[in-house]
Amino acid sequence: RRGIDHVQTEVGGQTMMVVGTQGRDFAVDQTGQRIWGIIGQPCHVGDVVAALCAEYDGTEAECAEQTLTFLESLRAHGLAVEAGDGGARVD
Repeated sequence: RRGIDHVQTEVGGQTMMVVGTQGRDFAVDQTGQRIWGIIGQPCHVGDVVAALCAEYDGTEAECAEQTLTFLESLRAHGLAVEAGDGGARVD
């Protein structure tokens, strides 16, 4: 799920986010925006992967690898949290 300490806006077709505690900005493209939308509600990583596989070309393995990499990046920036960390599931 999304972390709670950020602000976001749309700029030039991208979603821009700023993490309050870190003062860092983070931009996502169309696929990142789709993932961001999915994790707005409690979910499992498998749910995210399944949704993306249904919408985009590529194998399930490729989709899973890229999704996990992106989610880890969101976590590293404080933009996503795991269940039990005050947010919804992305495990």
